[in-house]
Amino acid sequence: MGALSRTGTRPHHVVPDTSWKGMRKKLRAMMEVVRRAAGQPTLDSPSAVKRGLIRIFQVLALVWKGFKEDDLLIHASALTYATLMSLVPLLAIVFSVLRGLGAGQEQIDKLLEWKKNMPQEFQSFIDQVVEVVGSTNFATLGWLGLAALILIAVMVLGSMETSFNRIWAVKRSRNILRRIANYISILVVVPILMGLAGTVSAFLRSPAVMERLGAAAGLYGGLLRLTPLLGTWMAFIFLYALIPNTRVSPAAALLSSLITALLWLGWQKLYVTMQVGVARYNAIYGTFASIPIFLAWLYTSWVIVLLGAEISFAIQNQATFHLESAASHASTYTFTLLAVMVAARAARELRQRGRFSPAEFAHAHRVPVRLVNAVISFLTARRWIAELAERPGTYIFSRDPRTCTAADLARDAFHQGADLEILGIRKRIPGPLVEMMRRIEACMEAAGGGITLADLADLSGETDTAAEDPDSSRTP
Repeated sequence: MGALSRTGTRPHHVVPDTSWKGMRKKLRAMMEVVRRAAGQPTLDSPSAVKRGLIRIFQVLALVWKGFKEDDLLIHASALTYATLMSLVPLLAIVFSVLRGLGAGQEQIDKLLEWKKNMPQEFQSFIDQVVEVVGSTNFATLGWLGLAALILIAVMVLGSMETSFNRIWAVKRSRNILRRIANYISILVVVPILMGLAGTVSAFLRSPAVMERLGAAAGLYGGLLRLTPLLGTWMAFIFLYALIPNTRVSPAAALLSSLITALLWLGWQKLYVTMQVGVARYNAIYGTFASIPIFLAWLYTSWVIVLLGAEISFAIQNQATFHLESAASHASTYTFTLLAVMVAARAARELRQRGRFSPAEFAHAHRVPVRLVNAVISFLTARRWIAELAERPGTYIFSRDPRTCTAADLARDAFHQGADLEILGIRKRIPGPLVEMMRRIEACMEAAGGGITLADLADLSGETDTAAEDPDSSRTP
């Protein structure tokens, strides 16, 4: 007979609830545990393991929040369309650069070996594109046609920068001349690296090299199998570090690109194993079956790339997890106060090293980087600061801090956006109400007491020590 419980009754076996409603309840409970764990201060726990788990939960929470709020699926759709429009021009430029460097058709075919594991319809689509590129005489297009070709190829890179800037909350893209220069550099440098990588890979896999290694050839062959991972990893490092119009820390770029490379290669393996469903597309689409198959691969690949950008942002800004969640809801008062603080710091840096780094400011003062980027965009648009062309992501104060007052900057922040005349509602607002708001604004300016940005720059220097991370002195 079974043992009795304290109440004198026999214990009942709990039958797990496997219904859909029960599974949803368990999933909500798990998400609540993750949310509470992510909401804990990272450095308050003496356990290194617990601190590490909290950091991971905070990164995952930021990634999930960004995935929903930054419309990654919509951006992936836009990038898929831009890629389709620019596929032929991109390949034309890549092949032209490779041929200009002396590469023959054999070297180009080796660069396309990656498609051998793809479905037959996918291979036929790529072969058709390559055939169109190879049979086109671009010399007959003239300078105007060449310019149009480059412009279309640059379009996909511009769309990528826009999507990355959305994730990092950077509202201002690089100026048009810098964007064109950077994109053309990418279109020239990447083919060179691809050709170099193909040459080095062919040399390392040659029988002569394998024979010299002798007994170590097996280990060497295993390391060579990691070449696709290393190549993909380097490509994503390049994207996440250089494409966003902001400073990305090396640690965030390295780690996020490694995760993205693993996800991307895993998707390629999964895509190959899903070839069993290709026959269904053949039955429905006939000779056009290659189009939806290629679109599915391309769209999912862009989702993974954008997800990696979200991971990069989350890793770099995990320390301000709690603030990042509320950064988009900052009040006008908070925005104005932070704008004055940033301008004062930029004015102070003008006296010393001459440049101001928003990323360093956000890290030193534990301010959400997305809010700082929004302030930087506002100050740049109002010409309070200007970005340095030789050091992207850094700024200088572009006015005389001795003649600019904090009230001037506060008034600019108070009036940012469309005014009554632009909105066409000036005549609908009662005159006494408009006059009252003018008096309130005059009181705000009078209360500033003529304090200049130079005065606040001195104050900023005195308070920098207090703004340092209070947790920096703790032992991990």
